[in-house]
Amino acid sequence: MKKERNEIMDTAFKKAKQYEMKSGGCSQCTLSGIFDAMGVQNDDIFKAATGLADGVGLTGNGHCGALSGGVL
Repeated sequence: MKKERNEIMDTAFKKAKQYEMKSGGCSQCTLSGIFDAMGVQNDDIFKAATGLADGVGLTGNGHCGALSGGVL
């Protein structure tokens, strides 16, 4: 079970990094990586993550969108 969890986390990391390099939006990229790794999809949660980018609301003054996306 631990091996499976580690594989999921590794896949999520790699996918999220690929998405971030391609299009940005760290909160949505993080969620997409997690969704891909777990084989799930939730458009409502993905949409909700839009406002969390770049320290919330593109302010650059707050916590990282990748952290927020991971918490979602």
